[in-house]
Amino acid sequence: MRTLIVIAGMALCSCDQMAAQQLDDIHAKVAKDAEEQYRMVEKSGTKTDLCVRAGMVSEAYLQAKNSEKYDLWKTAETADCLAAGVAK
Repeated sequence: MRTLIVIAGMALCSCDQMAAQQLDDIHAKVAKDAEEQYRMVEKSGTKTDLCVRAGMVSEAYLQAKNSEKYDLWKTAETADCLAAGVAK
């Protein structure tokens, strides 16, 4: 009986780890998609559009817990918003 409980506990732990990894993968995909959308807007959007999109990308990297890319995109957001005349 004790062995069964230990095995069940290990399975739950493994499922939690798998779910956490899947969630991390989803956040990374969302951030990459947001970055691709920014690149599309960069080609034909307004300066305000870029400001908004850069904010969305930085937020997506924050959710993905990627501090390096978050910092990069926060800087881009500040520059794009300044260019659009939007105070941040």
